[in-house]
Amino acid sequence: MLDPIAVPKVAALVGGGCRVYYTTSGGPTGIASASSADGLTFMADAGLRLAPVPSAYAWGDPNVVVTGSTYLMSSTQIPNDNSFSSIWLSSSADGLTWTTSAAPVITSTAGSPVDSSFVPLADGGLRVYYGLFVGTSAVPTGNVQSEISAAC
Repeated sequence: MLDPIAVPKVAALVGGGCRVYYTTSGGPTGIASASSADGLTFMADAGLRLAPVPSAYAWGDPNVVVTGSTYLMSSTQIPNDNSFSSIWLSSSADGLTWTTSAAPVITSTAGSPVDSSFVPLADGGLRVYYGLFVGTSAVPTGNVQSEISAAC
């Protein structure tokens, strides 16, 4: 049985089966996953895909796509100091161990970008879609933002 989860997103695995990535709840907020051979029965994968730094930030809103044999994940980094969140890109060869970019791919001075999804582009860039909360008050602006970002 899985712990309480939030914002689940499923990705097909390169070797078959699928993995659901989700935001943990009820403890340090990070990105965890569970794997399935048939898409019906899932077993939690050990550890976190992205672990929070309790004194600095938490992670949420994972979205994973496969391009070739590489997994790419966008996720929201949520600062503990109530400043604006940002969207980061991570890559993985196996979908379990992730390397996160050195800087966020999406930031905004108008609010907090959240709940991202993306599409790889033919030129190696990404079109990233996300919601934008105004300030730190979690009041949505009512529209979807979109930006082109270079791949990691």
